Amino acid sequence: MMYLWAVLIAMAVSGALFLAAVRYPSARIAELPQAIASMRPIDAAALHTLTDPVEDDFLRTLLDAATLRQVRRERIAATLAYMTSMFHNAGVLIRIAGFASGDAAEAAAKLADRAIQTRILSALAIAHLAAAYLWPSLIRPRDNAFAAYANLREVFAHYVYRTYPTMASRLTSAL
Repeated sequence: MMYLWAVLIAMAVSGALFLAAVRYPSARIAELPQAIASMRPIDAAALHTLTDPVEDDFLRTLLDAATLRQVRRERIAATLAYMTSMFHNAGVLIRIAGFASGDAAEAAAKLADRAIQTRILSALAIAHLAAAYLWPSLIRPRDNAFAAYANLREVFAHYVYRTYPTMASRLTSAL
């Protein structure tokens, strides 16, 4: 019965995050400098280490079961923080794509599409991590959203160099 409630809660959370991902990208952002200031930094190397199965296997060989569960929960909590930042940044990029002029419409559409995909994947990852936090010995974090975010960074860099060439380095470093 407890398992059923946990699954229902995870489904409700993921449904709410999915709706938020599609409907509310970051409506309060009205101009580009405000968008840059609202970006949250993500340490890609740290996130990759947190979701690396080889690292998890290494920890399993070193730690007893109780300590391993505690360490996994701490790693999952850190990964959740990165995923929420990823979710937020993807919403900001959707908003930035909305600032595009007619010349950059195609690049803006591609940026918005990748940002929506990343936002949805990060919302699903958040739900998956919530379940993994409850059962750290059964569920391993995955890095699907991390790969999507890396791709989104590339698309954003291309978009920025085309649309805002004088601000390109500052914008790309914000991610």
